[in-house]
Amino acid sequence: MRRHPGIVMRTIRPFTLALASAVLLVACDGGGAANPGGASVPASAPPAAVAGAGGMQSVTKVLQSAQLSGNLPLTLYVGADYCPFCASMRWPLVKALSRFGTFSGLGQRQSTAGVDGFPSLATYDFNRATYRSQYVAFQAVETADADGNPLQQPDATQASLINQFDPSGGIPFIFVAGRYAAQLPYSPSLLEGRTFEQIRDDIDGANPDPLGQAIDQEADVITALICSSDSMQPATACSTSQVQRLVTAIPS
Repeated sequence: MRRHPGIVMRTIRPFTLALASAVLLVACDGGGAANPGGASVPASAPPAAVAGAGGMQSVTKVLQSAQLSGNLPLTLYVGADYCPFCASMRWPLVKALSRFGTFSGLGQRQSTAGVDGFPSLATYDFNRATYRSQYVAFQAVETADADGNPLQQPDATQASLINQFDPSGGIPFIFVAGRYAAQLPYSPSLLEGRTFEQIRDDIDGANPDPLGQAIDQEADVITALICSSDSMQPATACSTSQVQRLVTAIPS
């Protein structure tokens, strides 16, 4: 995993950083974000694509009692428009959350070519999206636009969570179901060379390829974390054998 305090920390520094008590998540390269057109390939090659790597080994329990928003367990995503790792994380996040509620205004975008050595990758756009659910609250903060310019500022509650559990400013930062920090288990390289429609069709298809399988696995992990925090509701999301197996493996 690689650390990038640059752009993210410019948006977070007005808040006092706390000691780390959880995991540092996969980060995007600051040099590429600040100058996307001249971004260089990192000294170490991007991590190899790994299908089937998803699981509870990518999860750390950071709170005993769930952080709530509007009396619902909070899922918080912090990323940036330019970031290829954020591009890959949005896919399983949207798939999981769609099992508990409904998105509106969810758009499409591309990550910035050259950042961390990846080409431009198709992904969702959270900037104008809203989410409604009776089971989970979802908040998204995109800290920078495609050119690395500051975009959205975390509010005080969001900044407190970031400072506690991601003080080095790694993105994407995922805080799930009010109690867990989760890492990205598959490489953005699996998205290379595919359009938004091709990725979506693979995810929704009956026989997904390694990309669809990797996204499904991460979506199931997120689903299990939410199910464990909302009394295993709804049954449509929480009663599958895969999700129930993952619930039993959640770190205590």
